This record gives sequence, structure tokens and C-alpha cells, in this order.
Amino acid sequence: KKQPPIITDEMNIMNQQNSSSFHQIDRRKLGDIIFQDATKRRMLNKITHPLISKIMMKRIVRQGFWPSFSPGTSSSVVCVDCPLLFEIGMKMKTLFAIKIVVACTPQLQLQRLIQRNPDLTREQCRKRIESQIPIDKKVQMADVVIWNSGSLQELSKEVARAHEEVLSRVVGYGFSFTQVILAVGTIFILTISTSQL
Repeated sequence: KKQPPIITDEMNIMNQQNSSSFHQIDRRKLGDIIFQDATKRRMLNKITHPLISKIMMKRIVRQGFWPSFSPGTSSSVVCVDCPLLFEIGMKMKTLFAIKIVVACTPQLQLQRLIQRNPDLTREQCRKRIESQIPIDKKVQMADVVIWNSGSLQELSKEVARAHEEVLSRVVGYGFSFTQVILAVGTIFILTISTSQL
């Protein structure tokens, strides 16, 4: 079978002749490369972001638009988990009416990353964090912030508060808001499809 183009392109970034198995990339090796080389990180983003964005928009349109035709449905909320939303750029950010950031202190962010990845050195973890927009700047760009610096009980209260805030903001959008998402989403998909990888 022919290797998918996106796999081949990622392997080229790593100078890897063959992936560990068909349709798979050595993610650890790829991470080590792109977090040390900004040029290769941009190359990877150009390969993956258009495809990810296209798939995401299709799902947003499917989940957010079609339910509005159901009897008794006045509005719908679609939540998208997008870790690098602010890093992707304005074209993506403008698609979302409300942007939520889950934040903690930079020190805790590094500590948790080290705990989740015991095979990474402290320096490798630090480089991964530094490749992203600082958390304090993301907080400034967010519409709603969920603070996750405490216990699970405290986090649960933060989520409940954010949930109420989001619901209070979306009341009144309803069908017209979903129409806007569909229109912008369709244009965005066409733009992504014709852009150069």
C-alpha cells in the first residue's frame, strides 16, 4: 500500500526513511526535532493544520448546524478542544464566539508536564512550553478562564462557574449564530482546500 502523503511529509521532516510501522510516526522523535527547530515546526504546522482544520470545521457544521432543524431546538453549543488555538492564527480564532482557556501557573505547568512525561528531561519539557504562547497572554485573549492550579474539587467549581458563564453568553444566538458558523465554516474549508501545504 502507498504511504499517506501526510505521513511521508512528516517523515521527511525527521529525515526518516521508514516509519516504525505503516501509517505511524515516531511521535517522540518528531517532538524532539520540532521543539528544537522552529523552521521544522513551521513546516509541520503547514502540513497538519490545514487537514486538522478541515476535519474540525466539518464536525462543527455537522454538530452545530443540523440540530437547529429539530423541532423545539432554538440553539446549540459546540465545544471544540483546540490546544493550539491561539498559535494557529486569526483565521481560526474568529470562528469561535467564546474562547475558553484552562490555565495554571507556569511553574505548575512545567511540573505537570514533567510528571506526565517521565522519559523527557526538564529541558525538553521547558522547550515544549516555550514553543507556545505564554499562558498569561492566553488568559488575556480568552473570554472565559478556568483556573486549574488547585485541587480537583476546586477545578470542579471553576468548571461549573465557566459553564454558567458560557450558557449566559450564548442565550440569544440560536439559529442565526449557527448560520454564521456554517457560512464562515464553508468559506474556511474552501480556503484550506486551496491553500498550499
